[in-house]
Amino acid sequence: MELSIVIPTYNRPKDLKDLLLSILRQTKLPKEVIVIDDSENSRTRDLIEEIRKNFSQKRISLIYLHNPTRSSTSASRNQGTMHTTGEVILFLDDDVVLEKEYIEEILKIYRIYPNTIGVQGYITNTPKLENLSLRLRNQLCKIFFLYCLEKDLCRVLPSGANTYPNEISKIIRCQWLQGCNQSFKSEVLKENKFDENLKRYSFLEDVDLSYRLFKKYPNSLYMTPHAKLFHKWSKAQRLSVELLTYTQTINRTYFFYKHIRQTPLSKLIFIWSNTGRIIFLSLMLLKNMISLKKSAVRSEIRYIYVLIKSYIYALKHLKEIKKENLKFFKEMV
Repeated sequence: MELSIVIPTYNRPKDLKDLLLSILRQTKLPKEVIVIDDSENSRTRDLIEEIRKNFSQKRISLIYLHNPTRSSTSASRNQGTMHTTGEVILFLDDDVVLEKEYIEEILKIYRIYPNTIGVQGYITNTPKLENLSLRLRNQLCKIFFLYCLEKDLCRVLPSGANTYPNEISKIIRCQWLQGCNQSFKSEVLKENKFDENLKRYSFLEDVDLSYRLFKKYPNSLYMTPHAKLFHKWSKAQRLSVELLTYTQTINRTYFFYKHIRQTPLSKLIFIWSNTGRIIFLSLMLLKNMISLKKSAVRSEIRYIYVLIKSYIYALKHLKEIKKENLKFFKEMV
């Protein structure tokens, strides 16, 4: 079984180089690596030309594609998919580093479980909830149906938020696959694309596609603890606080109405969850005020203000969001 890799990237040549070198060290090499560059300079192109010979020596095709529009991560992934020829397509963020047996362990799941259409590895630097503060924080997120950590579980909550394993002791079935490392059988992606309504950062585009596939093909998505990677969460080219907050609020609302069954209970949970975001930040603000951390206090106040503004903005455009029309958000992102 041959595997193709698709990597969208934006102004992160140093991070991308670390990833590409980790691909070259794999015990099972990919057939091809396709880099979709959204950058406005030539540094990524120069890196590809510099490292191309290393890939040629291992008979890996290294393909560089430039996307001048910088429309979205979703669009870049769809563009890369069109150029793949492998039976399995692996999507990676440009700021991850793979352990040497990652690809071998991913492909092993496709062989062991014939019903498999998607597989992800495990992010080794996931928080382990080893201290009381982290455990309390995680418990608070559970109460408000926000993103939280659960042992051996990777599921979508009634609020539209999701969970990820803080510990994984075995191969598990998943309801969604993490965007920084998610693979699918190429045949499935012929009719199922990443949602290009989600622009720029494309927050939740990974959950959107994989949860869609989970509902269409139940019990066909897996996570293996043996395919390990490190996610650096690079600070390069991150969105501003305001744009990130608006994107998260709009995309969360979009995902909820697109994927979650609309019942009085689910709507109540969704409202409760969004209220929880404000309460959570308010508690963080109180903690920093008690600790006399002035810069952190200013940061939390600003975040709460922007979050409330983003809620008002989402409510103003709720009818459009329900119709899966995000054109109104295009100018901001």
